[in-house]
Amino acid sequence: MKTSDFTFELPENLIAQHPAASRGQSRLLVMDRKKGCLDHRMVRDLPSIIEKGTLMVFNNSRVRRARIFGISEKSGAKAEFLLLKKLDAFSWQALSKRSGRRRAGDSYVFDDAKAEICAAPGQTDFSKGQVLLRFNHCIDDAWLDLHGHVPLPPYIKRKDSLLDAERYQTVYAREHGSAAAPTAGLHFTEELLARLEKAGIESAFITLHVGLGTFQPVRAENAPCQ
Repeated sequence: MKTSDFTFELPENLIAQHPAASRGQSRLLVMDRKKGCLDHRMVRDLPSIIEKGTLMVFNNSRVRRARIFGISEKSGAKAEFLLLKKLDAFSWQALSKRSGRRRAGDSYVFDDAKAEICAAPGQTDFSKGQVLLRFNHCIDDAWLDLHGHVPLPPYIKRKDSLLDAERYQTVYAREHGSAAAPTAGLHFTEELLARLEKAGIESAFITLHVGLGTFQPVRAENAPCQ
């Protein structure tokens, strides 16, 4: 099976650049496997669609505002990084935009912090385009909430806004750690969760952080099949 078998045309004007005005007002395509038919519904209809006694599992991972912009101390050029994994109080594994230009020893200013590239692309066992950044003070989620940006998916062709900080999180997000939102959960509201519980539908929460893979294209020619 070739990955090219799954190629299809998706006009750019059909890719939403902003969330719906109200959370939970999205359309839902339902497939009835017993009848073999499709039905056009809304996400808010889930309590009447899902059978009583069903267990729904939700990912409570919270998206970090891990996209940061710095200024090169050497050239004065703007540089963009996406912090992926905290290695210690001062060091982060990070994805670098224009990684081919990054060199070990390069330093950058990020508002009230400075960072130096300790290992450039190809000098670690990190994936392609990643660097090791070491900051001059502790960079944690509290700092990122003040100075970082929401890492919107690459198909969103605009800058992040204050609204994204709330709408690009699920209403039940608790544990910081994701580089992107578990997007299926973005449609759920507190009211919908309450209606699901009232309809006898059980729920459980796990923490599964969404990593870099959500931003990377599929490059393999052959798709594995079971």
